[in-house]
Amino acid sequence: MKSLPLVIFIGFVLFEAHELLVSGEEKQRSCNSIVQEVTKMQLGGIATCTKKMKFKNGKEKSKKMNCILRCVMVNVGILDDEGQVASDRVEEFLHKFFPDYLIERANKTFNPCLEMGVTTKFKTLVEDEFCSTYDPFIKCLMGNIPNVS
Repeated sequence: MKSLPLVIFIGFVLFEAHELLVSGEEKQRSCNSIVQEVTKMQLGGIATCTKKMKFKNGKEKSKKMNCILRCVMVNVGILDDEGQVASDRVEEFLHKFFPDYLIERANKTFNPCLEMGVTTKFKTLVEDEFCSTYDPFIKCLMGNIPNVS
């Protein structure tokens, strides 16, 4: 059960990539290629952050899942070094992982979350040991993925 949030997060990312790629638009890169790239990045990021954070046990790791995801978002550039949403960096991230023909659709999917993230002042790791201030932002990202229009 400790890895359930991780499985859900990865599942949503895969679902998003699949939804974006089967939209009927001309495909410049194959669905498998993008799914593999994003999955590899996600799993690698989660593994790196989990090792870096040196949890005492599985219970602590489970309680700090938002912190693991925060770490991944900092490492890929969605969040700046202080853990705040960097909208210009998000744009760079989207262009790195999504073909041009999917950028507008990805923006429509993630903009409500980004607006929330930009207007929210997330607490530091010292102030918020379990990264609970990130919970609404992370839930928004995951919740909007299936709603790609």
